Amino acid sequence: EETLELPNLNLYPNPIQIGAEITLDRTDLAGAQWRISDMLGQLLGRGQIDLNKIPTHFISKPGIYLLELEINNQKWIKKLQVF
Repeated sequence: EETLELPNLNLYPNPIQIGAEITLDRTDLAGAQWRISDMLGQLLGRGQIDLNKIPTHFISKPGIYLLELEINNQKWIKKLQVF
């Protein structure tokens, strides 16, 4: 698997507050798979992008997390800071 470069993709807010929803600044990713894990690799949440939103209600502690998007068998990974 390759790591996908999506230079025109930003998430906001980043950092986010616990329980906030992530918004992607592109709307052409509907149906892409997402996963959020902690820095030890433990999977916390996964799903499919609906419009341009990703929930984070399952993150219960401040810290750094990894958001991974899988689009056409390619992966894009971004650090997500939660406070």
